Amino acid sequence: MRLFHYKLIPYLSDKLLKQQWGDLNALFSHPEYKHWAINYVWDYDKDLLWHYAVAVKNEMVARGFGPVSYRAFDQFFDDCIHSEEIRHYDEHNIYYLQICYDILREHYIRCDGCFTEDAWVKLENFVWSEKKKENQSWECSPIGKE
Repeated sequence: MRLFHYKLIPYLSDKLLKQQWGDLNALFSHPEYKHWAINYVWDYDKDLLWHYAVAVKNEMVARGFGPVSYRAFDQFFDDCIHSEEIRHYDEHNIYYLQICYDILREHYIRCDGCFTEDAWVKLENFVWSEKKKENQSWECSPIGKE
């Protein structure tokens, strides 16, 4: 279970986007569930999770996925007041972007059908541009399947 960096949501493969929605639904349905990769979400108010979930939901709608159940989403956020200002988790910084890139790179290399070559190049170019903005170097060079 993992919430990928919010800036990567548009670049997730269809399979990983659907999986991300499934992971979110697990959080909505079982808020007592703890997992080392997502425990930080409980340190913030629900509004941040709502903004993240809406971004995933909107991406799914944009790709034509449906019908998707929103029952757990609606129930979980029933008591939440949503801010107009879109905020993100402090953990979703340039270093977490690198971690998510590395995880997604493994998906690209090992999971047939997770990413097309074109989709991977778009994701990789995006991450490169983000790291350049932050003057960050790569811990490994971006290369395709070996």
